This record gives sequence, C-alpha cells and structure tokens, in this order.
Amino acid sequence: MDLSHCAMTDDGAEIREILPLMKKCKYLDMDSCGVPSETMAEICADYPEMDVVWRVEYGKELSCRTNEKTLDLSKLIHKDVAGVAKQLTWLRELEEIELGSDGAWTGNPPELTQESASIERPEEATRDLT
Repeated sequence: MDLSHCAMTDDGAEIREILPLMKKCKYLDMDSCGVPSETMAEICADYPEMDVVWRVEYGKELSCRTNEKTLDLSKLIHKDVAGVAKQLTWLRELEEIELGSDGAWTGNPPELTQESASIERPEEATRDLT
C-alpha cells in the first residue's frame, strides 16, 4: 500500500486502526507522512511480515528512505553529525555510507554488519539480514 506523501496529523493512529484488517498487505510505504520513526518502528514490530518504509531526516535538510542501501553523508555539516547515528538505526537495509572526499563523518563510521555494536538497531525495526 502506497501512502507516501499523505500527510497524517494523528501520528499514525488511523493507519494503525486499518492495518489489522489488511491481512494480505506485504508492503507499506509511508514516505513523508509525518509519522514519527518510533511509531513506524512499532508498526514494523507489530507486522514483521510487512515491508514498512518511511523517511527519516538527518542533518539540516537531509533525508532518506528507510530502505536505502547507500547513504551519502558528504553534504552533512560537521555540527549535524551527532544527530545522525540515531537516524541510522532506522535504515534496515543500509550497506554503505559515502563520506565524500572531505571526510564529513567525524570519528569512526559505524560498521555495517549485523553483528556490529556500532549501529544498534532497535529490535522492533530489525529485519533478518541473512
């Protein structure tokens, strides 16, 4: 079900009401709907068989979908780096971080393996990566 860019002002309450009725729904796209990532992660936990996608914001005016495999941090402003780690936890399919030639990431970039402790993905948003 594609609900991308459908503004939701109820923090996802209405979609949470109809999802139990949609037993055959395997895909839910809520890109740019305004529902908080924490609520989206709860939906992932409640419907693990469903591929749930939404948009997360990181840095100033930067965002990406949660199903991105590559993340470009080359435009990230130094002062925005601290808030990025939390947002990366929602990117369940992330395999690569592009830093650009200026090394926009300060410190060690997170390891992108399932066993990694560098990115601690919330259990409710984690998919089987094997």
